Amino acid sequence: RLQQAECVCSPRAYTFKLMFVFDFDQTCDVNTIDGKPGIVGTSCQPPALTPVVIDSVQILELNRDLQMIAQKLIPGPFIKEDKFSYTSVSAQLTPDEPLVDQEVPSIIVLILYGRNVAGIPVNSQVSWEYNLTNCDDEPIMTGDKIGIIEVDNYETANPAFCPAIATDPPTSTPSLSPTDPPTATSTITIPPTAKPTPEPTIPPTPSPVAGSMSYAASFSLSHMSKASKGKAHNAGKGKSGKLIRQRS
Repeated sequence: RLQQAECVCSPRAYTFKLMFVFDFDQTCDVNTIDGKPGIVGTSCQPPALTPVVIDSVQILELNRDLQMIAQKLIPGPFIKEDKFSYTSVSAQLTPDEPLVDQEVPSIIVLILYGRNVAGIPVNSQVSWEYNLTNCDDEPIMTGDKIGIIEVDNYETANPAFCPAIATDPPTSTPSLSPTDPPTATSTITIPPTAKPTPEPTIPPTPSPVAGSMSYAASFSLSHMSKASKGKAHNAGKGKSGKLIRQRS
């Protein structure tokens, strides 16, 4: 059994933005999440064809034993720069119970089901794994990118579980500019999901059924399961979809 979580610094909620590009051989080279201290590894499977619309997005969360603890299907359609939001299982964590007795997300998987201009189905998948023993770093920041996904906004982890974002105690040292008003600290608020523009000229394709595992999800989970049992390694990004793990 894997080591129990010592902290949870992953966001309680996310807002993602779609960033379509035209050179999909290079899509998975756009990855600012991989290599961070709070990230164990990432995986990226680029679409084979250029999508012009995403019909739906399936989001999965897994614990450290690679057991699925959450699944949500977000219907579209979404086009370039449209946004969609997701609330993580970590939002349900409570300081009143030890982490060992709660569902702690370790891996998040995003599967995008879309179509190209001819209406041919196009799928893409990205995922990353959080380091649940690194309590000193926020693993995700606004502007982080992987594949055609960008983190547009997020709600920080509960400070009770993440020392990295715990509020610093006030200092007794007077300010150098006592006449300046203090700066208020505010919690990041997730903006509402933008209403996507429909694509009437493209024939619709069936969306995946909520509550069922897709072939792309099964591929990712089985691959991660194998990778989790081996030693840390680095793999090239791109169409291989291999998990890149960098354990400290």
